[in-house]
Amino acid sequence: MTSSIGIMREKGKFHDDNGRSYGKVTLKQIEREEANRKENEYRYIDRLYEAGKCDLGNPPTGVWVISFKKWALGKFGLERLANSLMNGEFKGRPEAACGRLEALGVSKEEIEAALSAEAKLEEPEAAEQEAEPQPEAKPSRVNRDTLSKVMTLGNKLAAKGNDRSAAFVRAWQIVKAGGLELTVRGVSFGSRQEALKRLAAYDPAKVRAFLLPEVDNPADGNAIAVMCGVQGGRGYYKLGYVPAGDTRIAASVRGRASIRVLPGEIYGARLALAV
Repeated sequence: MTSSIGIMREKGKFHDDNGRSYGKVTLKQIEREEANRKENEYRYIDRLYEAGKCDLGNPPTGVWVISFKKWALGKFGLERLANSLMNGEFKGRPEAACGRLEALGVSKEEIEAALSAEAKLEEPEAAEQEAEPQPEAKPSRVNRDTLSKVMTLGNKLAAKGNDRSAAFVRAWQIVKAGGLELTVRGVSFGSRQEALKRLAAYDPAKVRAFLLPEVDNPADGNAIAVMCGVQGGRGYYKLGYVPAGDTRIAASVRGRASIRVLPGEIYGARLALAV
């Protein structure tokens, strides 16, 4: 809108997207016109809703979906809209529901609170027909924790240069699985096979692991080394590296790390990172 105004001001006129033209106008007048258009659109949706021709899961045709959701946000509130998205348009895709709510200007904290409700809320018409009010459902701790982890990890992944939508999808997959499991690379280098054989003789619960970023690594400044040792031992030994394609995710997760040694002709290792 602003760029169009700037261009047309040189000619002393303003044209909106529908081809209507004005004489010389101020930005305030244009904003007022836009506000009136939105108000009329919301009144139109209100009339359709009162006539039973649209509801939360059935936006009217000819209305931009974001405008409809903003109307629904004001009409029914954040919690009801969030539950409608989770159980309708974005069922099974909570990361997409989070993205839609962010597009509506809802903060991360408000999204986490809204999506933590355990019970599925019914559509407005059904709720109004209830003979007796139902007791308020207590928030599910599992849901709240899960969604908080998805939001936190998704934002970390997006901040590291990933596509935001893809980042939240990957974050949901990792949280749903309880963490991330990777194959340690470079385990056949040097004396690492001997180290793995020794580790295999210990109780896995006593084997400790952590990740060590190697920003000064001449081959790859994003390299992350996998360090292992035994509880009560004298130190840690470098077993190998996080796979190159997974370093961004591993750097974002950085939760509790554990190692599973895989015996064979060539010993291998699987690194598990909890979230």
